[in-house]
Amino acid sequence: MSSKNVYVDAAIWPYGRMMMCHMVSDDLAALHLMAAKIGVSRRWFQDKPGFPHYDICKAKRALAVSFGAIEITRKQLVEIADELKARAKDVVTKVQDLKCRKCGKSATEIKGWLERVNKRGVIPGIWECRPSCDAKLSNDQAVIRAITGEAKEE
Repeated sequence: MSSKNVYVDAAIWPYGRMMMCHMVSDDLAALHLMAAKIGVSRRWFQDKPGFPHYDICKAKRALAVSFGAIEITRKQLVEIADELKARAKDVVTKVQDLKCRKCGKSATEIKGWLERVNKRGVIPGIWECRPSCDAKLSNDQAVIRAITGEAKEE
C-alpha cells in the first residue's frame, strides 16, 4: 500500500436500497480529503481500531475513482486491512512504553492504563494514569514534566 493513496473496493455491500463499498487509506488526511471532495460528511467516518474507513455508496465510489481513488479487489482490501491492523498493534506496543506526565510510571507499572490528555495538543502525547493518578502536581508542573521528561517527585 502506497502512502497517500485512497482505495475503494467493489460496491457489493447492501444498505437499504443502496450498494455500498469501503474507502480506505493508510493516510487519514488523504482519506478525509477524498471524502470531502466527493461530498461525504466526516460523521460517516468509521474510526475502527486498525481499519479506519468510510462506507460510501456506488455513486460516491464513481466520484472517488474520478478523483484518483484506486479500485481494488476484496482480497486486496483484506491485505490492506491486515497491514493497517498490524500498524495499529505497533502503536499500542509503543504506548506501553510511555510514562504518566504526573507520576512518571509506565503503563506496565500501573494497574490501570494511560490515557492521552491532549486530544489535539501542540505537545504530542501527554498521558496520565487512569482511573486517576495519585501524584499531586499542578497542571503546569505536569506539562513541564511531560516536556522535559523528568519523573522525580517535587
